[in-house]
Amino acid sequence: MKKYVIIPTGTHFQSGYIIRAIRSFGDVKAGDIGGFFKGKVKLNHKGNCWVSKGVNVLCSSISGDVQILNSDPDNIYSVIAYSTINGSGIIKDSKIYQTDIISKNINLKKAYIATSNIYGHNITITDSKVRDSTIKGKCVISSSKVRYCKISKETSIAQGEWYNKKMYGGSWIF
Repeated sequence: MKKYVIIPTGTHFQSGYIIRAIRSFGDVKAGDIGGFFKGKVKLNHKGNCWVSKGVNVLCSSISGDVQILNSDPDNIYSVIAYSTINGSGIIKDSKIYQTDIISKNINLKKAYIATSNIYGHNITITDSKVRDSTIKGKCVISSSKVRYCKISKETSIAQGEWYNKKMYGGSWIF
């Protein structure tokens, strides 16, 4: 059963689509307006996946139960571009480019994650650049550049670019 409809929006040079929920599921209520999609809308009708208002999605596919949220729906804080996201958990206020997020939970690979709040369990961040972000939960960060981040004590850190074996450029663990 379909959970959203596609609404064409914009001008010839800035055309795209927004989505509107046609039934309630998860935290989404029927009638809620979702994010802006440039190109084909690839938001699966199965599961509770949703892209909230204020999120821009470019050439991406989203499925499972992942929620892509924006703190302030009147401003665009979240950008998901060239990504495949399949899992569960929350991605909030994120700029994620050329990313594959494929897991039962969230798995970020080759991502540029900036000004993000990532919460959940079994989150893996590999070969990525993470800046000005908070990562909380049972996560694994490996082969990544991490700068100016807050990372929970539950997070495992291995094989990254760190400053004096501490996290690079003012990151800290809480």
